[in-house]
Amino acid sequence: MHNNSEVAELLENIRLSYEAAHAALYGPAIVGRHEFISRKMECMQQDHEKLQTIVGKRVAIKLVAETLENVEEVRKPQGEHHDEKDAVSRRSANPTYSDCDG
Repeated sequence: MHNNSEVAELLENIRLSYEAAHAALYGPAIVGRHEFISRKMECMQQDHEKLQTIVGKRVAIKLVAETLENVEEVRKPQGEHHDEKDAVSRRSANPTYSDCDG
């Protein structure tokens, strides 16, 4: 049996990294630096690898896909008007967000 809170934390980290990379790439107020976006993608990869050790490859892929689909579904009703202030406050509230391993 796997630790549900650890799985939830890893999926949240993946979601936050994805949102930050997306905002840096497409956000109107942010000019994304390649290093920043690359680091967020590396964080997603590291968290995905940890997730695989907990739930296995197939389940990890499914969970990550569902997590990222949910990000896109949440964004759709709002169109391209992503609230960057809200994303920044979520990121700053998560102490493990700025670094992959905290």
